[in-house]
Amino acid sequence: MQRTSFPLKPLAAALAAAWAGVAAAQSTTTRATGVSGDGSTVVGYISTASGGQAYKWTESGGLVTLGIPGNSAARGVSNNGSVIVGTSYGSPLRAFVWNNGSISYITVDGSDVYGNAVSSNGSVVVGGVYNSGSNTGYAYRWTSSGGLENLGKLTGDAEAVATAVNSNGSVVVGTSYGTYGANPKAFRWTSSGMTGLGNLTGKTKSEATGVSGDGSIVVGSSYSNDDKSDALAFRWTSSGMTSLNTLGGSASWANAISADGNVIVGDSYDSSNQLRGFRWASNSMQSITDWLASAGVTVGSGIVPRTANATNADGCVVVGELDNGEAYVARAGCSSGSNKITAINGGGSGLISVQQISNTLTQAAANVGITLQSVGVVLHGAHSRPLSRRVEAGKHAFWVAGDLGRDEHGERDGNLGLAEVGLGRNFGPLQVNAALGHTWSKFAQPLDSHIKHEGSFLFAEGLLPLSGGKDDGLWAVLMGYHHWGDAKIRRGYLNAGLPDHSTGQPGVRSWAVSLGLEWQNLVKSADFSLSPYANLTHTRAKVDAYTETGGAWPAAFAGRSESTNDLRIGANAVKTLGAAKLLGTLEATHRFEDRAAAATATILGPGGFTVTVPGQSYERTWLRAGLGIEGKLGGGQGSLMLNATSRGEMPSYWLAASWRMAF
Repeated sequence: MQRTSFPLKPLAAALAAAWAGVAAAQSTTTRATGVSGDGSTVVGYISTASGGQAYKWTESGGLVTLGIPGNSAARGVSNNGSVIVGTSYGSPLRAFVWNNGSISYITVDGSDVYGNAVSSNGSVVVGGVYNSGSNTGYAYRWTSSGGLENLGKLTGDAEAVATAVNSNGSVVVGTSYGTYGANPKAFRWTSSGMTGLGNLTGKTKSEATGVSGDGSIVVGSSYSNDDKSDALAFRWTSSGMTSLNTLGGSASWANAISADGNVIVGDSYDSSNQLRGFRWASNSMQSITDWLASAGVTVGSGIVPRTANATNADGCVVVGELDNGEAYVARAGCSSGSNKITAINGGGSGLISVQQISNTLTQAAANVGITLQSVGVVLHGAHSRPLSRRVEAGKHAFWVAGDLGRDEHGERDGNLGLAEVGLGRNFGPLQVNAALGHTWSKFAQPLDSHIKHEGSFLFAEGLLPLSGGKDDGLWAVLMGYHHWGDAKIRRGYLNAGLPDHSTGQPGVRSWAVSLGLEWQNLVKSADFSLSPYANLTHTRAKVDAYTETGGAWPAAFAGRSESTNDLRIGANAVKTLGAAKLLGTLEATHRFEDRAAAATATILGPGGFTVTVPGQSYERTWLRAGLGIEGKLGGGQGSLMLNATSRGEMPSYWLAASWRMAF
């Protein structure tokens, strides 16, 4: 069962201070505070400079905040992730219940109400009520049908808070306090009432933080010093309270227990006086690092699980924070039922930083952008001078062309190219052209990742004179394009700090239409001509859904579609130099969309979660310049042109070559 332990009154101030401290160190930090019993949903809060927001990662809903107004933190989640509870930090504080997207609040007059945990079946919420005016409070148990039930506090105390509840909501555990949080005492509540659990031998205080699914086992910590520097994690049964000891240091705290009661997780100081997350099972406490090592996972030296905050129903998934404050998910020994790792496309044991793995999912989702870029190179690279393929009425045009380019805009690092063969006929006055071609690209990404695209395309073009004579005047240019192929994606990431990777191969398709106007030879002299143009291009690209194979943390990516609309305005110039011609192009492009569509990817297996990646921002305006040469070659016309862009959604530079003839 999931829980978070805290003295009742100072929580809001402490949380606000923590958020402020984190904001001073970094802009965003993710805190994981709970994991569902089935391992599919992680909850917690994201702290930023402006406050914090409760979040969830789920296998169906994506990486999302819960939509709680103001600052908030999620603390508990039901077995299947459908119910999440926590606290909204307004004035007064309110407990919230998120139920499949519907939000309700638990309030008591002007008192602060904390939401700390929910039963596995999602029907019972527990927490604490505190009235700052009277400095009193009580633990509560809440259901949607029965409302709030005051569980009271231990005899002689001023306040109490419930921190965990068993699977069906019949057993509640927490801590009862004297005035101002003095003399904490762990309690266990059933329908027979509230009972104190006592202390470990030699200790005078205790706090309960978790309870097993059947309610028979309670965990927490017992200590004497107010700063808890001598705390020891405990396990309580009907036989009494026993210590779990430490990782070799001075203190330990139990944070949560698996539903079956066999696994306990928490924090402990080690022999070097460093705080480390631990997992206790079979009467033995191991650091999270050693637990993973015993499952055959080598943990890199820079990966240090500082806390272990929660675990799933059978204890094979643990979530917490690393030394750098990032949330992590660790898993090992998931071998039965829905947790069977061997059925997960090569997925297995290990540890991932949620933020780092989210970044790799973002990089892998960039494949649609690469597809769109290939469209641009075909339509506005190889076919950037459409009137050069005109022939006289009744004649045919034949050409071969190819482009080879490099993209270094922003963080992109890739090569791409295309080759095509085309045929056209002038029916007088309309000329129709068609081409068949092949494209390829490879973009490198961090952690030895890459995206390769390869596919084929069909291109069609219509050239229609609107006014003017044989060699000049206004022309309409209509282009259409359809592309199909595959993307080969290698997504590299760090599993427990060491390189690993998973691969996928989705189908990729795109189509585009472009309508343009070009004024052939608007400016003309004996050896120079200038032909301005404008065109509007609509493009749609789609990447099929796919599931990765290999690696410890494979993911399933949802299908994704993307549409863009680009306006281009430019001019083609020709300067005659004897038997050759010098070619020049200058073009400005504006994209009407400012951001790509979001992408969704789900890390598979126990502890898996879904990340909804916001689409990358587009460079909306960029310039293209081209300089080349054209002349007679082998009974036709050959041309070679170097293009470069200022920035944006086209390659940084590419070389376009073509040969054409009329017959």
